[in-house]
Amino acid sequence: MAELSSQDRDVIWTAVHETPAVDIRVFALPPSADPAVSGIDALLTSPELLGEFFRRRAIANREYGPVSAREAYIRSLTPAELADLVWRQLFLDRQPLSEPARIVLTTMGMFGLDVASGDLRRLREDYEAIPPDERLSRVLALANVTRVLYATECLYGTEPSPARHPAFRPVLYVSDLLADWKESARRLRLTGYGLKARLNEFSALELRRYLTAEIGRIGPVGLGLDWPDSDGDESARDCVRRLVHEAVLPLARERNLPFFLGTGGMRVDDLADLWRGHPEVRFMLVPGRADEFAAAIRSAATSRNVLLAGPDQPLSFPRVIEQFHNARLETLGGTFHACHSSAGCVEELVGTWAHARWTLGLALIRHYTELWRTGWQFTPDGIRHEVAMILAGNAESFLGI
Repeated sequence: MAELSSQDRDVIWTAVHETPAVDIRVFALPPSADPAVSGIDALLTSPELLGEFFRRRAIANREYGPVSAREAYIRSLTPAELADLVWRQLFLDRQPLSEPARIVLTTMGMFGLDVASGDLRRLREDYEAIPPDERLSRVLALANVTRVLYATECLYGTEPSPARHPAFRPVLYVSDLLADWKESARRLRLTGYGLKARLNEFSALELRRYLTAEIGRIGPVGLGLDWPDSDGDESARDCVRRLVHEAVLPLARERNLPFFLGTGGMRVDDLADLWRGHPEVRFMLVPGRADEFAAAIRSAATSRNVLLAGPDQPLSFPRVIEQFHNARLETLGGTFHACHSSAGCVEELVGTWAHARWTLGLALIRHYTELWRTGWQFTPDGIRHEVAMILAGNAESFLGI
């Protein structure tokens, strides 16, 4: 069977690795804004690695305590002490086979740190020897990312100040605000907003008034929502849907702001009324379940105001992403945004994007091979243009950034 030439493969690999990308979804602030969420210790104590750490402890020591006990245990340790435990248990006592563990090793290796030594103290010292002002520049250069859109939650004050690194732009999420509306209404009522736990004819108006003030304070590039888990509570689900329809999306349309939608555990088809009912709002859709990929792709193929990104963080593993890339390329061509890091600390950008580019390269080689077998002629410039659109251009145009 005929295969793609080595020259064309080289063009694809080079384009995928050398083309700057836009990361549309991270949970990390620039180190200048919050030094506590960057560095080697933050890299080793991501939620994914802590989850693996506690699974290992449960298997080895039969520790099957509740989540609250785990959180209390984490709070009892300093970040360095917790990182020491994670390093010893997941990297030294066992083999670091998981994707989150390999992201740590890839990140350290790309920074030039000697991961083979296994000496965490030395790794810390070598990383901290990099001047703080240079670390973020190194991160962005190694990840080859020019824009980073980070999630900040209104009401809970995760946006520290108007000052920020020029590469980082906030997206104002309303997930926490809507997930517990009774508590949110109570807190906002204390600051002068006429909101009550039970929705009434003034709820949407007052919520829009509050969000308008937050938009003015933060200056986000968009609004966003990770659909909350209502645990089967239909009234809570209806509350979220009503506030999104009556307050959040009309404000997004009025301010010409895109809407970043993480589906969570919801079925994509059950959320389709959002983009169908608000055709003037641009939706960046991030599916949260592998079994919803087909529905998400179908929505992006049939709705002009939907751009498909993702998948969401729990599904951000190479084999899953490669499957998603293949399905999108077959259905959407190159009209999607490749991926994002969901990084919890800025250093994660490095390893996550390195792995993401490798996976995208594999998918593109497969599809360009199939295209070549049809007899179609393509050029290196055509390949580079398509890669640039998938990694950045589609998102920049769609989001207006």
